[in-house]
This record gives sequence, structure tokens and C-alpha cells, in this order.
Amino acid sequence: MSVKDVRDALLTVTEAVYHYKADPNHKNKYIVWGETGTSAVFSADDAVENIVLGGELYYYTDTEYDHMFDRICTALDEYGISWALNGIGYDDALGQIVYSMEWGVVCGKGAIYQ
Repeated sequence: MSVKDVRDALLTVTEAVYHYKADPNHKNKYIVWGETGTSAVFSADDAVENIVLGGELYYYTDTEYDHMFDRICTALDEYGISWALNGIGYDDALGQIVYSMEWGVVCGKGAIYQ
């Protein structure tokens, strides 16, 4: 598994998926995601074998009770990506509801971006 699996899972929900920074012209129903670091490292014989790489994901919408969020969760599950919902809030500056999530994938040594 790699970080690209997160991207691929999100792209099954919408084409409006951005890595780290959204298109400033996109105003509604889009996802911004990015990796933030490792949460675990698994070693064998004093060498790294696997790491759990984690990141954050934000879904922006102006729709209350937006079913697209459920589709995001399902897509992550179907790709075997662990996730947790950190919060749901309203961003006054954007005028949008923002869902905040953490995700994690187990990557083999040297396979973070493969």
C-alpha cells in the first residue's frame, strides 16, 4: 500500500481532490489531503520493514448532512485505509462546513509513493 492509494480512493468519490492545497477557484464540495508523518515503524533484524504513514483530510461542503462524506468513508474502507473523524465545524471565512479526518496506511520500506 502507498500514499497514492489514499488519492485513488478519494478520486472514486469526486474529481475535486487536491494534495495539500485546493484550487482557489473551487468553491464547494472538494477534498484537500496530505501526509503528515509516521505514527509507527516496524523493524526486523534492526532494519525498517514497514511504516504506518499518516495524514489529514479535509472535506469542504455547503450542504448540511452531506451524503458525500459517507461516500468518502466508504471509499477509504474499501481501499483498506484506516481513518478517524476528528471533527466537523463551520468555517466562517469560507462559509462552508468542514469535515476533518486523520488517515493511515501501512507502507513497505521504500514504498511510500509507489
